[in-house]
Amino acid sequence: KAMESDSKNIHEILQNADYCRQLFCVSAFFWINLSVGFGQGLTIIQIPPLSNGEDVLMLDEEEIGWIASLGFISAVFGHFVGGFIANKWGRRTGALIICPVFVSGFLLNGFGQVSYLLYLGKLLIGLAAGLQAASCSSYYSEVTSPNLRTTVHSLAMAANQLGVLIPIVFTRLGMTWRMFAVIANFAPIIGFIHIFFVPESPAWLVLKGRIKCANKSLIKLRGHDYPHDLELDHLKQSLLYSTGGSDSSKSIFQRCQDPDVWKPFIIVNITFILQVWTGFAILRGYVIVILQASGSKLSAYDVALASRCFTTLGQLSCTAVNTKLGRRSIFIISGFFTGLSLVGLGLSFWLHPNSIELFSSRSNTTIILEEIALVTNYNAILDYLPAIFLCSFCLFYCLGLGSIPWIYSNELYPTDLRSVLYSFAACLVPLQNFLGVKMLPSIISSFGLNSTLYTFGGVSFLCVLWGTFVLPETRGLTLHEINMLFYSKSDRERRDVPIAKYSSVPNIIRSRTISE
Repeated sequence: KAMESDSKNIHEILQNADYCRQLFCVSAFFWINLSVGFGQGLTIIQIPPLSNGEDVLMLDEEEIGWIASLGFISAVFGHFVGGFIANKWGRRTGALIICPVFVSGFLLNGFGQVSYLLYLGKLLIGLAAGLQAASCSSYYSEVTSPNLRTTVHSLAMAANQLGVLIPIVFTRLGMTWRMFAVIANFAPIIGFIHIFFVPESPAWLVLKGRIKCANKSLIKLRGHDYPHDLELDHLKQSLLYSTGGSDSSKSIFQRCQDPDVWKPFIIVNITFILQVWTGFAILRGYVIVILQASGSKLSAYDVALASRCFTTLGQLSCTAVNTKLGRRSIFIISGFFTGLSLVGLGLSFWLHPNSIELFSSRSNTTIILEEIALVTNYNAILDYLPAIFLCSFCLFYCLGLGSIPWIYSNELYPTDLRSVLYSFAACLVPLQNFLGVKMLPSIISSFGLNSTLYTFGGVSFLCVLWGTFVLPETRGLTLHEINMLFYSKSDRERRDVPIAKYSSVPNIIRSRTISE
């Protein structure tokens, strides 16, 4: 009973933590999320001028392909290494290291007059995008109170989507992509200065045995009047529970036998696989030519810009909805309406009389719009259906499918292995996206665009089942309570762990002994 009372007390304490101090600290890392978006948006706006001769450089089809995909390759390496950097040197230090890498990548893109300099710039931007993931996401989870954690993660992803949108808007206003590449440096530079003045994650400091530094960090995060000594005791107890109460030096392979490691590892990685193959990131690079092939009379560029606006709106909506609904509910709702949007997008191609085959079977990389006799006598609503369903797809994907897996990847893992396990899972995402982007022309050539969109929609409906029967509900729980969700009742009692809110966890992820 005493322990249950302590668990209740830490909830009350964290709920009263100063929001302004927390937001000031985490917003320093938002500049890095904005930089990631700038890198993604830069690729979108630089490919047309580089391929049609509007730039001083004119690249061929193969070179354009490398410009579009090199960032994915280096991001895989960045995700993998970033976890070890965040685990060894800290979340704050890991973020500081990333900022100069972004600056170098943007400058090489802005001033590079030969293709290999652009390649190097894209590699550096992709590397920085991968490196930042573990440091930023771990920091968000570890320094925020439970009722603010999801909001902060959603705002970070909104900053990323805003970063993709801004270069597209600036280009439509007449700015060249090279000028934007230079201007984009303001985000990592301001981020570096801001991060320099925020404290390190107290959870990481406790993990490294730096208790006095953790106490100072909590004072900066919560204020002098906050009972930081109680939260510090909670962090130390959480670490003891994660490591079995005695041996805090267990190897990664030994810890992988613990249910709070292997269970979330399986859940997170399968959730990411489902997320990737809903097709959002895979289709993103082809959105212009897909819209051109739809037969719609609307400007493909304007519709693409509108879809990016709905993407940002979806991410902001996720922030608002997370204050009312749990992670699992949002994931299920998002998956259902994302599936409907993809099926509707496929049907809009099938219904439009002027829609055409997108890719030729003779080439996996060459886009060929076939010559057809245009039909003029049809209902005008058919011109708007592709735009409506594309914007709906972007909105509902970002409402949950785009953000919840990343939140789970930080919440479910224990503190001592969070950054390492997160990096392993996260590095597989750009790898899958790279394969999907490369394979998409072949898939469409073999099965058709309609069938491809229906398949992505089917995966979205699988997300509904996955969320219903597997994903845990973590809203309102501390990180320690989330870790304990994966232990059986007997294991929790053996470790002397207070039993908290376990009724919201689907039975499939619990040990059978929980009902004993």
